[in-house]
Amino acid sequence: MNRREFVALMGVLGLGGLTACGGEPDVSGSFDGDVLVIGAGAAGMSAAHFLERAGVNVTVLEAGPAHGGRIKTVRDFVDFPIPLGGEWLHTDATELDALVDRTDHGITMAAYKPTDETGYWSGGEYTLETEDPDSDLKFVGRTWLDVFDEFIVPSIADRMRFGVVVDTVDHSGDRIVVTAEDGSTYEADRLVVTVPIVALRDQMTFTPDLPEEMRTTLDEADVWGGFKAFVEFDEQFYPTTLVLDGKNTDDGQHIYYDASYGQDSDRKVLGMFSVGTGSEPYREAQAEGRLIELILADLDPIFDGRPSATYVQHIHQDWNAEPHIHMAYLADNADWQTPRRLSNPIDDRIFFAGSSYIKTIDGWSMVHLAARAGREAVDQILS
Repeated sequence: MNRREFVALMGVLGLGGLTACGGEPDVSGSFDGDVLVIGAGAAGMSAAHFLERAGVNVTVLEAGPAHGGRIKTVRDFVDFPIPLGGEWLHTDATELDALVDRTDHGITMAAYKPTDETGYWSGGEYTLETEDPDSDLKFVGRTWLDVFDEFIVPSIADRMRFGVVVDTVDHSGDRIVVTAEDGSTYEADRLVVTVPIVALRDQMTFTPDLPEEMRTTLDEADVWGGFKAFVEFDEQFYPTTLVLDGKNTDDGQHIYYDASYGQDSDRKVLGMFSVGTGSEPYREAQAEGRLIELILADLDPIFDGRPSATYVQHIHQDWNAEPHIHMAYLADNADWQTPRRLSNPIDDRIFFAGSSYIKTIDGWSMVHLAARAGREAVDQILS
């Protein structure tokens, strides 16, 4: 069962989302101390925002030069923002209300329609089908990063420290001491860790070490690499979604999709989303300077050479090569208990939150779940 099937099953059983944890984290209560948050992605920004709202002294340490993590955005490719990482809202739009703490936020979402077509290329044959649409929602004129920039970042902008690559976490004393690679140190009473699995597993040392079960879970976790590309064409010859034979397996996913869907734009942009083993040929092609040739080789046989004839430009994002991240997300076919085990706090002093550290029974590797995990960590600190 992959993570999308898991989410669907939880909804059918009435176990998904807020029902599983007894209601929305109220992030109320008090805490008289300092909190450090490591990582300024969706979970870290969410945690810092709700800590700041509760009047807690919080500092965010981010290894990179900017906030956002895996919700990176490009704004100068076409006339609408392009999400190089997390793109869709994989749940009801009310989840946004909880994140931004208001219902009049004005965020517009586009839903897929039953009339949308999915193209299948198999055995040299191309067929089109209409299917029940996914419940996924696309942001119109915004990306996930825009949502955070508008509603979350203003409250924590002065709390974020960039270029701080955490090396060690010493929680042997009364205060937690975090040391960065440049030798700088930071102290706090509580710590929220929101870094990707690879960074936590391979780049950070804890004293005392992480609990044995957590260390084993990290070592055994199956993480997928990820690659996205966006290609502009002069005409739209492609359907809403395109699936190629043999590209989707238990070890990865690969789809082409209409990235302009729902946007107020006449630009024709085809997105490519590839994770796991499916992403490897595209990462290799990019490294060798032949990415667009490989993409056009996928598309030309299906659409009679129109892709090559109408190609304008392209951009890409290789998440394996992204410093301090080196992954897309926890594999869809991972053990469903892995996110639960990774979310367990240490001595009620160190908390873990993120797309792979999910306490509630609601799937994993989704932006809204990462943000919710940040809120839940704050709820635990304040309780």
